[in-house]
Amino acid sequence: MGLLDRFRPAEIEAQAAPQLMTDSFGFYMPTVLTPVGRDEAVTVPAVARCRNLIACTIGGLPLHLYKKSTGEELGSPIWLDQPSAHQPRSVTIAWTVDSLLFYGVAYWRVTEVYFDDGRPARFEWIAPSRVTFTTQPNSNYIIEYMIDGERAPMSGLGSLITF
Repeated sequence: MGLLDRFRPAEIEAQAAPQLMTDSFGFYMPTVLTPVGRDEAVTVPAVARCRNLIACTIGGLPLHLYKKSTGEELGSPIWLDQPSAHQPRSVTIAWTVDSLLFYGVAYWRVTEVYFDDGRPARFEWIAPSRVTFTTQPNSNYIIEYMIDGERAPMSGLGSLITF
């Protein structure tokens, strides 16, 4: 046993092959893998109940703003109490969580900005099915977003915030 013995690859002994667990009907009817969308998924009562428990519980939680460096609680900006002027905060947050669960991404469009510095003041939730984007040809960087086929600005009023 030398100092360099620990750098030798460990010997792996053969393991018994695991049992193949397949669908017996797959031999007769080959299955086609089709993704299940949100509309189909929520027709299953268990999925709908889980979605409601998760999204509506998170949507009802209070939100607070803290300064990261000191941990002190800051005042609530207008968007923290009600992101959208047209619906309660719980609805906006619940649909945001719903989008994250079923699509893996959520979008808010900036509808109002503060006059003095241009920071976002109000948002509206945008369904992920309405949003498309264009990427650079040689990478995965997004060049532009489109909402219902209309180009959205990349910053400022009308731009998208992605989650």
